Amino acid sequence: MVNWAISTAQMLDLSKLESGQMRLKLVNGDIVGYLHYLTESFHSYADSKDIRLHFSSDYKELQMDYDPEKLQNIISNLVSNAIKFTPEGGDVYVQVSGFRGQVSGGQGSGSGDQMPGSADLVLVKDPQ
Repeated sequence: MVNWAISTAQMLDLSKLESGQMRLKLVNGDIVGYLHYLTESFHSYADSKDIRLHFSSDYKELQMDYDPEKLQNIISNLVSNAIKFTPEGGDVYVQVSGFRGQVSGGQGSGSGDQMPGSADLVLVKDPQ
């Protein structure tokens, strides 16, 4: 019941954000460092389930605007669910990847609309 209530609240927040009724509290900072910090906070939970938690990034640091509270909620939800549904002895990978340059098209499964110099956050659980 609690998970459903959180899920509904998150959906309402998304609706408010899309309609302009919710303001983002943006800070400019190193998002790679922040994502690494958030990921590290789940190591004891992962260890308790005999799951290896990995973080990697194509960037040493990446300065950008982000809302720390919203990002923490999103990453916490994703990582905790990945750990929860990964079998004992498995792996969870949080990876920040990207490229520097123009979109050339023809590769990948995306629409090709990614901005030059942007990054992707990829969360993979037990990719065997």
